Amino acid sequence: MSISVAAILSERFKLTSEERVDLFVGLNITETPDGCVKLSSMAYIESMAKKYLSKPLDEYPKNWTTPSPEDLRRHYQDALDRKERGEPVDPKLQAAYASLAGALIYEAPGVRIDENQTIAVLAITFPTDQLMLDAVRCLATRD
Repeated sequence: MSISVAAILSERFKLTSEERVDLFVGLNITETPDGCVKLSSMAYIESMAKKYLSKPLDEYPKNWTTPSPEDLRRHYQDALDRKERGEPVDPKLQAAYASLAGALIYEAPGVRIDENQTIAVLAITFPTDQLMLDAVRCLATRD
């Protein structure tokens, strides 16, 4: 016998509605017939894709992976070198990069560990064109 999510939550919290919840704070919530709850960030990812990607999410390669640790390490080192040399950052790139990196940070708890590694590096890095491409690739990599 399965117990509904609402029944479990109502034991601890005062619920004002027993309607089925399918979206909460950007997470898709699906309850399977056997009572398991599945969480997904797909709704949030799709809204980010509309804002940040140049084409629809489904037009990106299905076999793409997040930047490999070696590529990401190289791009990160290049960004650190540029910062150390005092190279200026295009204000438009800086604003776009900060916005996308921040959006990726918000979704981080609901994604794969390899994407979290990429997001963590993107979050602490001096913005470059290559790291912006890495951020776009991270967003467009969905399975």
